Amino acid sequence: MAFSRVLFSFSLGICLYRSYEVQKPNTANNCNIIGLFLCACLILITNIPARIFFGFPYFDFLLCLVVFPAIVWLAMRTRQTGLVELVFRWLGRLSYPIYILHGPIFSLLQSLRQKGFGLPASPAAGMVVVVGIFIAAGIAAVHFDEPVRKKLRMMVAPNPASAVPAVSNAGTE
Repeated sequence: MAFSRVLFSFSLGICLYRSYEVQKPNTANNCNIIGLFLCACLILITNIPARIFFGFPYFDFLLCLVVFPAIVWLAMRTRQTGLVELVFRWLGRLSYPIYILHGPIFSLLQSLRQKGFGLPASPAAGMVVVVGIFIAAGIAAVHFDEPVRKKLRMMVAPNPASAVPAVSNAGTE
């Protein structure tokens, strides 16, 4: 099941990225409003209680196949500006480290809870954990992820100018 989940999202991501290359986003006066509206839509959708759609078994299927790709596609058609752009860039920069770190952090907290540590289970405590994950992701992005990616990029595709030997004038004088 995990393979199909990864294969679907990866393939859909490739398709969306290629469509982005074909048609670059537009910058318009209302792009920030569109971007913030899409974020609000995502927040609302992800906070819908599961019991509401318990009788509709295809709700998740509809979200994954239609709604979320449509939101991503629409977001790709707009270019944010100013503070909204900075926030979105920072969130994009943190997305992979958050993805990698949130599972182990939640597992650690669960393990500590099982060992008898009295960790609170409140919305405020949850927000502290989320802020902690963002801080850890920021540190991981700046001090690990980005330097490693840069190093790997240099190993795979070194600077083409350095690959060409310099022409020597020694024999022409």
